[in-house]
Amino acid sequence: GCWSNEAVVGTGDWSIMTGAGGGAISSAYAGVRNAGFVSQSPSGGGTPITRWVSPLLDLTSLTTPRLTFFYAQEVWAGDQNFTRLLYRTSDTASWVELWSDSTNVASWAKVSLDLPNASSTYQIAFEGTNNWGRRNVVDEVTIEERPTIVRFTTSVGAPIEGALAEVKIGGVWTSMGLTDMNGEAGMILSSGNKSFRINWKGAKNQKTVFVTATPKVVEFQTELVTVELNGGNGENKSANFEFYASGWQVFGTGAIDTLATMELLPTYYNFKMFYDGTTITKNQKIQNDSNVVFSLRSVSVELNSSVGTDLDAHFEYYSGSWKAFGTGTDTSIAFGELLPKNYNFRVYYKGISKIETVSLFFVNDSNVVFTTSLVTAELNSSIGGDLAANFEYYTPTLGWSIFGTGVDTTLATMELLPVYYNFRVNYENNRITKAQQTNTDSNVVFTATNVTLRLVNNGGTDLAGSGFYKDRNGVWQVFGSGTTPSTKEMLPKSYPFKVVYSSTNYQVSQNVGTNPLVTISTGMPFAKTDGSGISADAITLGVYPNPFAEFTNFTFDLDQTTDVRLVIYDLSGKVIRTLADREFDSGTNQVRWDGNNNFGNPVSNGVYFYRLEAGEFVKTNRIIVTR
Repeated sequence: GCWSNEAVVGTGDWSIMTGAGGGAISSAYAGVRNAGFVSQSPSGGGTPITRWVSPLLDLTSLTTPRLTFFYAQEVWAGDQNFTRLLYRTSDTASWVELWSDSTNVASWAKVSLDLPNASSTYQIAFEGTNNWGRRNVVDEVTIEERPTIVRFTTSVGAPIEGALAEVKIGGVWTSMGLTDMNGEAGMILSSGNKSFRINWKGAKNQKTVFVTATPKVVEFQTELVTVELNGGNGENKSANFEFYASGWQVFGTGAIDTLATMELLPTYYNFKMFYDGTTITKNQKIQNDSNVVFSLRSVSVELNSSVGTDLDAHFEYYSGSWKAFGTGTDTSIAFGELLPKNYNFRVYYKGISKIETVSLFFVNDSNVVFTTSLVTAELNSSIGGDLAANFEYYTPTLGWSIFGTGVDTTLATMELLPVYYNFRVNYENNRITKAQQTNTDSNVVFTATNVTLRLVNNGGTDLAGSGFYKDRNGVWQVFGSGTTPSTKEMLPKSYPFKVVYSSTNYQVSQNVGTNPLVTISTGMPFAKTDGSGISADAITLGVYPNPFAEFTNFTFDLDQTTDVRLVIYDLSGKVIRTLADREFDSGTNQVRWDGNNNFGNPVSNGVYFYRLEAGEFVKTNRIIVTR
């Protein structure tokens, strides 16, 4: 049979149409056509009222008949139509209301209801009440045996659509379909213990229930999970979060926030938190505790001297890049909050840095302490006595700096970070350098050499002449007593020596570090040199590669030990990097430039100048950086 209209108040029929004839419902829920009531101006409202009545239905073969339908009734300019569902057990029985709705429903909504008192002459009816709202519409009306339902809702009971429901049949997980707009998926099952599973956002949750002849509703529900980052004082910090379920996914909105929330299945997850350029993960079973808390650690960093006093320094930590720790200014102790993980900390003091790795995993408050070493520098004579001199040390940032007080002394002291340094002693306008790892040996000892200067004739007899040596400033200084033969404590390096005898100058250059006995014979051929001991044509210099991307090497040959200064300048003449400012031995030497400036930062691409000075030798030329 067919559906028919039954007037209750006034005149207005249900009809077969497409959508609601206006408003948001422009098409049927499924297929092409649906049932629709009227939308007309009522006289006082509430008219007409008409029932759309089904033919007689035989429901006796169904244990639990279940009615499912889709409907909508959109408000129009404040006016709202109503819909009721009624049933009766025969065409002569009274109608009984089973369901009603008087609210705005602007999209197709699903309703599933068990039909009571099944009979062989059963009828249902949709009753529409016109109030000049958009038309009441109904589609996809079905009656079938009620299946076993998997219902999936949020922690507050809101239905979740689109989750995969499964049941295990014969040991195999079988799909029950995706949950609908009511959060339900169903299947007719035989009686017995059944395992059900819901799949959502990459996670799974299952339970086993006993299915009886009366179909059952199996409820699954999410937990409202919160994730937050607490500071050392308990206040919330802004971060963003992820969770792992078949892959890392955004937790909450994905925006940086102090508290993120999300509905998740009650199971075990990995959570990840992003803060200050780094991440940390945490495992948690949310059915036991749905509040996931990450916490920062309170950290202090300080630099102590060898005797425990605080020293002002600059501190950094590494989190994706080096960042200032604390205020970023020099201070005796810096404070901050960091995630519980391993960090590299760096201290800058007196132009040099030192790095230490510290784990914050197992402590709530951590104190990172750097300690300097008391470094001593001295110049010993060849027989063990101390000689008064002044000392320097080298750092890439500051270059050569005063060690100790800067005045001549027999013993200079200074607190320095325990790392590798170049030290330099200045004694009687000459100097030598020494490299030393101060964390293994903090006593830097230079030792002078007892040098003897002689002038002899061809027979080897000493002659009394006036002896001189040339200092690093190119000035001739009296050697020893002034008359040969004579002795003098000198730094072990190469010097030009001169003896004046009978109005004749006899000169020679010699490295007294390898041979402290300087013997000049009147019978030897000598070349007079009035410069620094290094002539302008005494050095060969090579630079390769040029242009360069990663590094370049400066290679130069010296015919004797001498002081060399190698500096990189930009086009404006500003010093970019001091590569060398120390004494080099005779022979082939090499200095590498990594393309960084004095602060350890890469220079920009472009043209620069290098200048190498060694005695009278000076060379300036271009070098090109092309990364």
